[in-house]
Amino acid sequence: MPATTVSSIAKVLSSYVRPDFDFLSSLNMVLPRIYGMGYWRDLVYEDVVSTNHPYLSLPEGAESLISATVDDNPVGGRSVWADYRVQGTGSTSGPDPIFGLVDDGYAPTIIDLDTSKSYLIELEPFEEYTFPTSGSVKIKFIDSDGDPNSGTVSLDGTYPVTLNNDSFIISQIKSVTFDEVNSPVEIKALEVGVTPEEDFKFRYDANGDNNFETQTSSFPIADLINGDTTDMVTALNAIPDFGGNLVSIVSSTNDEGWVDVTLIFSSALPSGSKLKISAQDTWSSVSVGGGILMGLAVMKRVETTIARGVGSNVPRYRRFRLSNPTPKTKTVNLLLKRSFTPLTSDDDIIYLGNLNAIKHGLLGMIAEDNADLERAEYHWSICKKLLEEEMDAHRGSVRPTVKFDPFGGAGSPIYNSM
Repeated sequence: MPATTVSSIAKVLSSYVRPDFDFLSSLNMVLPRIYGMGYWRDLVYEDVVSTNHPYLSLPEGAESLISATVDDNPVGGRSVWADYRVQGTGSTSGPDPIFGLVDDGYAPTIIDLDTSKSYLIELEPFEEYTFPTSGSVKIKFIDSDGDPNSGTVSLDGTYPVTLNNDSFIISQIKSVTFDEVNSPVEIKALEVGVTPEEDFKFRYDANGDNNFETQTSSFPIADLINGDTTDMVTALNAIPDFGGNLVSIVSSTNDEGWVDVTLIFSSALPSGSKLKISAQDTWSSVSVGGGILMGLAVMKRVETTIARGVGSNVPRYRRFRLSNPTPKTKTVNLLLKRSFTPLTSDDDIIYLGNLNAIKHGLLGMIAEDNADLERAEYHWSICKKLLEEEMDAHRGSVRPTVKFDPFGGAGSPIYNSM
């Protein structure tokens, strides 16, 4: 079997561990070493990514790149120092096309943030998983002044939850650390329509003549996004013509991705009155009075997933640079080798089904812990031999061959060799 689960092999191999070790911890020690021994059956797979940047990040779960095509054109792979020697890496359009995909090491996020824009960092559940009820996520970043800063989000099952910091202006993320997060979580950067440390005002037109002569004091836009609206309610109710009947201000995201701000009144505003939200005229919206609920579409929700994680770890994403001078969206087909993902539950998949190989790996670890290096070497060599034999049987006739024909026939002739 190419793949299996923890619970499936536990029935057979759970006795091959140290008495003071649990089976899951033992597998997390042994399997990374076995994964790293070679390109075993089911450790090689295909995936497709799209990018409009001069780089791409390998999908999560990928250890390395074997081969690739960019917009259906085969490209080679180059080492991390390849174009340093020729043209340097200062070009914003990526390396020269002749280099293909150039290894760019590791990065803390899937994509880099645009330093010319402002972002709010939000945590949400990943796919069908429930939002974590425990743990925390710490993010270190560089702010707009070039100074290092950090923020920590504690998880208690409620979401979405945002990273709280003084300015919300993040120009570069340096690291993300997950600490005992009990369910997969996704970190998103929300692009804010205007700079969040700037202020906005409510403007009220009691007569409906579009003059908006009455306005409140200023408030940080980040407060509106985060729901910290108590002072806003007080300020609006203090407007002489407003009526003092505003109860609360609630923000939410609609199906089209716009952030809606809903003002809830105890009684209706005068018919014909209008309310406007404005910040440097970058965005604004007008609503007509006469109802108890007044909706104001504030800004477009532009979100980008920058990291994912679970448990206690520091995510790192393998990057490759590619030529993209326009830039335009490129489709990249990838042939990849799987990386080992730490096992956290009995339902987790193991992409190695050779039980005998795993058994010898477990025995090899026990021998190493007992300082029996000769026995450990024996078990690890048997483990690798079993996997090589399995891989040989798996290939069948589909394998690269080199044919030499000394008489110059079909195949790869060697002329004048006889």
